[in-house]
Amino acid sequence: MLSVGALSYVIARYYLKLERASLAAVVLASMFSGTSLIGAAMLNIVFEGHPEYVAIGIVIAQLRNALLLNSLGIFIGARFGSDSGSGLQKQIKDFLLSKPLVALMLGLIWS
Repeated sequence: MLSVGALSYVIARYYLKLERASLAAVVLASMFSGTSLIGAAMLNIVFEGHPEYVAIGIVIAQLRNALLLNSLGIFIGARFGSDSGSGLQKQIKDFLLSKPLVALMLGLIWS
């Protein structure tokens, strides 16, 4: 997922020469484009009759996709979608204190 994001960043920035907001949209779309939906259907077919394996696979897929989307995805959107005048340190602070990330961390701690 990260390598796809890095590759799409290089292509969108240096080959397509996109502006910051469009660049972020391309990177986010290439990294988080609904991959977990296909995975759940595939698990149901491959492990038919074994719901415990399907459940484990769905939990792993959600941790991988949801965790990255609700952390790295929010940071990418905030970093490239905001004014270029705000500093990286302020954006990191805003990211770490964002409500979705705080809720995600509290949920992981709670469970």
